Formats: sequence, C-alpha cells, structure tokens
Amino acid sequence: MSKRTADEAGHGVDISEIDMENLNKLIKEQDRAEIIIDRLAEKKLAPIYEKRRAVVAKIPKFWAMAFGQHAELFAYLQNKEDQDALGYLRDVHVVRDHHESRAFTLEFHFNENPYFTDSVLKKEYRYIPPSGVSTDADADGVSPAALAFSWDEHIAPQSTSINWKDESKNLSSKYPAKEDDDDDEDAMDLEANAGSFFNLFQQEGDSHEIGIVIADDVYPNAIDYFLGRGPNGLDAWEDDEDEAEDDGDEE
Repeated sequence: MSKRTADEAGHGVDISEIDMENLNKLIKEQDRAEIIIDRLAEKKLAPIYEKRRAVVAKIPKFWAMAFGQHAELFAYLQNKEDQDALGYLRDVHVVRDHHESRAFTLEFHFNENPYFTDSVLKKEYRYIPPSGVSTDADADGVSPAALAFSWDEHIAPQSTSINWKDESKNLSSKYPAKEDDDDDEDAMDLEANAGSFFNLFQQEGDSHEIGIVIADDVYPNAIDYFLGRGPNGLDAWEDDEDEAEDDGDEE
C-alpha cells in the first residue's frame, strides 16, 4: 500500500492512504457539525438581536463607543472626523445570506449628519457559489456548496457610493487608503494605511478585514464592548502589551 509522505501529512511521519481518507472524513464530519451549530445559533440569536436594536437605539453613541472599545477597530478610528461621523450612527445590522450565512451585508443606519445624505450605508460581502456544486440543502440545512465553502474563493466584497454633502466633508477623499508598500515606513501603521474608516464602504475588497471583525466579533458582542468588557477589548489588548513588555524586561 502506498504511503503519504511527511510533507503531505504535515507531521514528519508516513501515513497510509486509508488513514488519510479516514482523517479527511472526520474533518468533513466536523465541518458539517460546525455549520449546523452555527446556523442554529444564528436562528436562536436573531430575535435577541432584534430586541437589542430597540434598546440600544435609545442610548446615544452606543455603536460608536462599542467600536472604540474594540482593540483592532480602535486602530482605524484615530481620525477625529471619523469619530465625529460615527457619533451619528444609530444602528448596525448584519444581514446573513439565505444560502450561505458566512456571506453577509453590513447595514449602518445614521441620523441626520453634516457629512453625507445617506441614511443607510451598506457593505455587501457577496456570495459566489462554487460552480458545479449543488446549493440544495439537506434536512439539516447543509448543502454540498456549504461544505466546499472558501472565503477567498466564494466571497466578493462590494463597494457602495457615499453621497457626501460637499467635498470638505468627503472623508474618503481627505483620508485615502494607502497601497501596501514594503518601503513605506507607515506600512505597518494600520490607521495610516487604511485612511478613513469610510473607505470600507467605497472600496471593493476589505484588505484589513474590518467588516469581518464587525460582523463576527463586534456585532454579536456589542453590549460587552460598549461596557468595556469585550473579548478583544482595549483592556485585554493593554494587558497583553504589558505582559509582552514584562517578558522583554526579564530577558
């Protein structure tokens, strides 16, 4: 019986084709179970998120404060004008794709503000089904296409226009995103590279994965972030920084 080599197995040992086949079957079973669990969770959480919308709508700057308490998003919100514009944000909603819930559209609902006329800004992460693979779901709601899902291959982030009230208020124009440049000293400076937060909407793609962070972390944990106790909050980030400095001092 032929063997798979160390490079193929990834562990420096020989492994039989039968063992590899059994491992791959287990991976597919696990993937399937995780899809079922995620979709059940989404179904159970949906009415709770709707109740939350009504409650937090009465709290001034709820979403702006929740964003600002997230360690990663905080890096993209150093611009004072971005902070001011987000102060008019009254609601954030994530709409999941009916066929593939890992695809979604972000909806940002704004009060009247001095920056743009739009009441809603959307960022769609459009699902592109794999060709030749069925999207018909079984009794558990899992399709062959769902099991074949790859974010890089099957998600296409879309751009949307913003109707700025005048050029002096056009934050995307005033603070454009920079192209990655290894020779640029700011290449590792996230907020310098990303420019205005609102570039997220007007550009195709999402090279900094801001939308993913919002949909998968900030949105489900919004109350915790608002209260300053989110799982990836500023306090946790500062604690990690302090530990890193202490480890450096010990060396």
